[in-house]
Amino acid sequence: MTYFTEIDWTKHQGGRISKVVQGGLASEIGLISGDILLAVNGNKVDDVIDVQYYAADENIEFLVRRNEEFL
Repeated sequence: MTYFTEIDWTKHQGGRISKVVQGGLASEIGLISGDILLAVNGNKVDDVIDVQYYAADENIEFLVRRNEEFL
């Protein structure tokens, strides 16, 4: 019996960040246009609804892929 599935982050599509507003939260934490958002607070995201749901916490942690690096 498997209780969880390990996610292969190199294959997960996530969501491409299309625009970063200067002075906004994404800009402040160093995200740039073209980054791929893979997870929020350890939860895999596939669309903006996932991002909004998981980012509702007081503390937020993002997993981002930029080129071949994970940030």
